[in-house]
Amino acid sequence: MNTKESAPPVRLKIALIVFAIVAIIAIATFAYIEFLTPTDSVRGQYLNHIEDVSQGVSNHDVSSLVGDYEANASVTWLGETTNLGGVFHAGDLGGKHSGIASIQNLYNTFFDYFLTLAVSNTTYSIHVLGNQSIVVMSSFYMIGALAGPVGAGENTASTSSSGSAQTGGICTGANMNATVIAKTTYTGSGLQWLISSETWTFQNVCS
Repeated sequence: MNTKESAPPVRLKIALIVFAIVAIIAIATFAYIEFLTPTDSVRGQYLNHIEDVSQGVSNHDVSSLVGDYEANASVTWLGETTNLGGVFHAGDLGGKHSGIASIQNLYNTFFDYFLTLAVSNTTYSIHVLGNQSIVVMSSFYMIGALAGPVGAGENTASTSSSGSAQTGGICTGANMNATVIAKTTYTGSGLQWLISSETWTFQNVCS
């Protein structure tokens, strides 16, 4: 009889404990979101963005990467892309690319040239331009092992502005080594930030 009478209080205590735990988690989550600044949010998103670039070749999937961009975003590649011949097919990849479909095609084409691609030595600074605009200025080192003699058969030879020889449209040694200077502009608010424009300037390619 006593056992039956004590059962409801036990269940009530358990329910109160569960409620307290859920409440604590909810409050902690709210506090984290409340005090997470836009700069913190963009910093995390940008580092993930660079990781997506680095993983693009091995994953054979750019969906995560292009998901970082707004629907009408633009990506511009400048610098020594004009001298890369078959590596980048400068006529296709150099210049400005607008819209998700164009950006997806850009990365798919670019990644197809490599067996491996790695991004390292990333440095960056974050600049808040207003309530809905944040710019990330960065630089990183990109090295890739080419999948094959892209551009071979053109029987052409050129020299990049850095003085590196290129034959048949590929970097000597079948590797691409480049320093990239990037400007990435995010627009949004709170925790919702997407890239509206991005410019990469390639330096010391094939060095």
